[in-house]
Amino acid sequence: MNIMHIIFSFNNGGSENLIINLFNAWPNHEDNLFLCIVNDFYDQKLLDKINDNVVIYKLNRKPGENKFNGMSKLRHLVKENKIDLIHCHSNNVLKYAVVALFMYKLKLKFVLTIHNDTIYPSLSKYEVILHKIFLNQITAISESVKDSIIKNNFSEKKISVIYNGIDFNKYKKNLSTDDNIQILCVGRMVPSIKGQDILLRAITIITEKYRNIRCVFAGGNPENEDNISKLKKLSNELGISSYVTFLGDCHDVSQQLQQSDILVVPSREEGFGLVAIEGMAAYVPVIASNVGGLAEIIQNGYNGYLFEKENYTELAELILKVMKQDNQELTSNAYKRAFNQFNICRTSEEMRLAYLK
Repeated sequence: MNIMHIIFSFNNGGSENLIINLFNAWPNHEDNLFLCIVNDFYDQKLLDKINDNVVIYKLNRKPGENKFNGMSKLRHLVKENKIDLIHCHSNNVLKYAVVALFMYKLKLKFVLTIHNDTIYPSLSKYEVILHKIFLNQITAISESVKDSIIKNNFSEKKISVIYNGIDFNKYKKNLSTDDNIQILCVGRMVPSIKGQDILLRAITIITEKYRNIRCVFAGGNPENEDNISKLKKLSNELGISSYVTFLGDCHDVSQQLQQSDILVVPSREEGFGLVAIEGMAAYVPVIASNVGGLAEIIQNGYNGYLFEKENYTELAELILKVMKQDNQELTSNAYKRAFNQFNICRTSEEMRLAYLK
């Protein structure tokens, strides 16, 4: 089978990391794998993580260019490589691919991964019809995302829940003996979604009792936004800037986890929450907001902790609790849960089965 993944840009994010992990753990060596990046906006360090057997094409559509640019090249690549299946990673990518490859509809399978439970409710009736006509399969990254699709009148028969997975060989157990407590938050700097400001407000409560803490934010700004500056300004206004560090884009989450004592995922919305799995793999206690896929990953009090989104006071209380207690049983339970359920080998095998439906 000749499989092409299509994505608009390729920078540090959940979709990109899923693609990398899938490629590198793909279970069938007879398949030919291709990646097509539409826009001239990608991180070469991320692309370098992909195995050499994957063929990468860049359409190099420039910002502000006609949205149809690159379509003729995409048609040529699909025909030249005899592509059997197109895997799209956003609704807009699907629309782009459908317009470009309309003449090949009968020869191609189209698969779409839905990464967030807020996407389907926002689709127009026209877009839902487009999905029903062209999509052979939808892969949802959590039950929460699947429910959001079904509620919008899409057939359950075409939906597969496939949890994101990670390569556990990349993660080592945290053996930090430093007296300082490091709290880590990983994610794109989009506070309206990822909730970094909620954690900052929780830190103001913690620093009233403890001074030996450091809160590290790892993640870059999306295109044309500078939310890091806004968050730095907020930390100054809250009087906690001396406790807070912004690393910018992070290409090695596993290394940051090795240096951290607590992982916080304070998202306002989250289709899955891959970083929570990474924390569990590194035996780092995970505290996350009770939203979307995070609530499917974490069993509150057994393998991590959940707090109600926006409630920074409850978040602060949980951080203080984790700081004071022995977390060995908690992190052991978390590792076992993550390894059994969210291993990339399992994810890639389930994805290939979805392709064959």
